[in-house]
Amino acid sequence: MRTRRSETTQGGPRRHRLGRAGRAVVVAATLFPLLAPTAPAVAHDQPPTARAMQPLGGDIHHHLHGAVNTNTIITWAIMDGLCLDEATWTARNRVDDQCPGATRPITGQDRPNLLRQWSMRDFQFPPDGDPNPGHDHFFGTFGRYDAAIAGRDQDILAEVARTAAIEHVSYIETLLGAQSSQLRRFVANTPLPDPNPDNLGEFYDQLTQADGFTGIVDAAAAEYQSKYVGYRSPNHLNCNEANPTPACRVVIRFDFQARRTDTPKLVFAQLILGVLLASDASTKVVGVNLVQPEDDPTALRDYRLHMAMVGFLTNKLLNAKFSLHAGELVYRLNQVQRYMRQDPPPEDPLSFHVRAAVEAGVKRIGHGVDFFSEADPEGLAATMRERHILVEVPLSSNDGILRVTGRDHPLQRWLNDMADRVPVTLSSDDPGITNSTLASEYQFAIATQSLTNEQLVTLSRASLDHAFVEGENLWIVPDNYQQNNVIDICRAIPLGTTWDQLDPACRDRLHASTKATLQWQYEIDRKAAPHATLSHDDRTLAPAR
Repeated sequence: MRTRRSETTQGGPRRHRLGRAGRAVVVAATLFPLLAPTAPAVAHDQPPTARAMQPLGGDIHHHLHGAVNTNTIITWAIMDGLCLDEATWTARNRVDDQCPGATRPITGQDRPNLLRQWSMRDFQFPPDGDPNPGHDHFFGTFGRYDAAIAGRDQDILAEVARTAAIEHVSYIETLLGAQSSQLRRFVANTPLPDPNPDNLGEFYDQLTQADGFTGIVDAAAAEYQSKYVGYRSPNHLNCNEANPTPACRVVIRFDFQARRTDTPKLVFAQLILGVLLASDASTKVVGVNLVQPEDDPTALRDYRLHMAMVGFLTNKLLNAKFSLHAGELVYRLNQVQRYMRQDPPPEDPLSFHVRAAVEAGVKRIGHGVDFFSEADPEGLAATMRERHILVEVPLSSNDGILRVTGRDHPLQRWLNDMADRVPVTLSSDDPGITNSTLASEYQFAIATQSLTNEQLVTLSRASLDHAFVEGENLWIVPDNYQQNNVIDICRAIPLGTTWDQLDPACRDRLHASTKATLQWQYEIDRKAAPHATLSHDDRTLAPAR
């Protein structure tokens, strides 16, 4: 009989984990001193400092619209003259230069309340471990500030790159959609069969051959290209100048996001659009994902169908790369309980969501918190290890949304307790909402998971090893970070050898691959970190392409 992992938290009411940042920093400074911040606590709304001397590799589970600093969003709302609906704490656009209805202009005096309403700042968790208030508040923030970030993707990308450079994060793989409303209208007005596991090929052919669909693909491609070029332009980072900012060296790629709560037709159309965009290198789209709450009734009902769609696409288009939110569930979520009370009882979603994603051919799993509620978790771990399927672990959001942290979190068991250890890395998820950064995720991992320095290095290496960024991998076999597993032409050269000391043939081979370049630069940075704070300006690595 499978037993359910405890979902309770000891003690009384607590605020979001940043109230405990001091303890996390003390532990971080003891175990991993070069990752400790220069200030007593990490505060996402304060100007970032050079606190992350250890390189962190990549952040590969990252939602762009959940990543921007909430203080920045509020400033934009004030600058743009937006209005506030106090009943819902939602920013609204002006109508004829006036705040409509009962709304009023947003001012600086609203900042403290908006910080709490548009993020998890100071959120009061109930003492009984109930995850629902945190879950509902987190997902409720989305939509409240949409008007403030509309048209600002280039600004957000520039801010993300600046923060990453300060924290020695060299790669960001961020989730972003394109042409959403246009595709919605197109699907609504195009005769298409209702998708089921037996007619997905028919649906694919009809959609891709329908008049107008190619235009949507082209428009979406142009949208990504414009945003990528735009954030690096003189209006933002100015990456083409003679001495570009360190933020220009951060490589950013996109994962296309499809919405799992939409109709099956629209979900499949979005997934198809995503894989087609990812097949075009000029878009900088490298993967596809499903977003929105996994416990939503529609997401629960259609999960098997969604996995059939993903499986069809990974079989039809062998280069299609999927990372899926899967296992972001606990039994105490209200929507899970309502779903389980149906008559007849449905399949227990916590028993198969991760495995179904793995069987559909995904390359990475996001969250995976309910892993040990899965049927045969040991067998699932063995499969994931054999197929090199990684779990992206965002500890802050697992804590804030699901109330799963410390020993209740599966991370330590993935790393230490299983015969077949599961590849994992840390990620920030929605750092603007959780008031976090990738560096503070590492600090949180040290404080709550007792990770060793060697494990932290492995997590960072894994982020680049499993990144969807283009190019040859530095490692012949994934998840093996030994010198004898380096690609042949560079194998005899010690990891971390600087670019100017590399054999030219090895250097040329690495520079032919964006991925391998990132991986070798990580080894250089790691080797340099114990001796001095790395200066990005001293790198020989060319600005990111």
